[in-house]
Amino acid sequence: MEYVMAAASLRRRRLARALQELREQTSLSITETAKLAGFSQAKLSRIEAAQISISGDDTYELCQALGVGEDVANELVKLARHAKRRDWWHSYPDSVLGRTTSLFELEADADSKYSFTIDVVPGPLQTEAYARELIRHGFPREPDAAIAQRVEVRMARQRHIAAGALEFWAIIDEPALRRTIGGPEVMVEQIHQLLEIAGSQHVSIQVLPAEVGCHPALGAPFHIFTLADGYSCVALENLTGGIYVEDAAEVRVYREAWSKLAAMALSFERSAELLTALVAEHRSAPREPRPLRVEEERGE
Repeated sequence: MEYVMAAASLRRRRLARALQELREQTSLSITETAKLAGFSQAKLSRIEAAQISISGDDTYELCQALGVGEDVANELVKLARHAKRRDWWHSYPDSVLGRTTSLFELEADADSKYSFTIDVVPGPLQTEAYARELIRHGFPREPDAAIAQRVEVRMARQRHIAAGALEFWAIIDEPALRRTIGGPEVMVEQIHQLLEIAGSQHVSIQVLPAEVGCHPALGAPFHIFTLADGYSCVALENLTGGIYVEDAAEVRVYREAWSKLAAMALSFERSAELLTALVAEHRSAPREPRPLRVEEERGE
């Protein structure tokens, strides 16, 4: 899944927005602020538009010019330095990463990620076999080597999430767990992994049962990210990629939908019971699909 985002990294865009908001709070113009910070007007304009990066030292100078407190200034300096660093995903080619680097930045920087999925297990919770099957069907024209590299990226992403302090809460629609991806054996392994992960410190899993009728997110999987500096956004998936929603009012709509979904979903304990039952169902499923017998159905 690729997400549409501006060419500038998400970290740079977050920093640019924060600096612009701080300047506007002081009622200073770009010209006045640039003069106080020792920048050219053109440079500050391009920084606020996220067209160019800004160093940690320049960020601190700009914060001083705006009268920003030390705690806020230090956080912004840290963000400026993070925006320039090379993270684990930079070792992979752009042909494999696509436009997913902003998603990786969010997962690396966020305090929490809340995911609602309707037909698949969320990426950070997938087994290698399950992920390979999804990626193989998602990129049917790619050679095996490229598929293997995409799977490797997904597994690396999981390891870095597991090693961090991200709070990950997933609500999975029950049909996603009944859909046979890669065969019964793959599904048994996948659901076993969900049961194991659900007992870890940072991961919570609920299942939205099939008997739930209408709900606020029918046909609309989404992921809510919240960062320590107050930044929040929603990632939305579609067939050819995805988009980010950053407008506060729109993010609020998804937060309200999430709260309702969490109330409608099974409790953590009952979710685990259903997952255990689904393991047994997949184990008893036929290994090969039975062909339709059209002649008999027509009475021929």
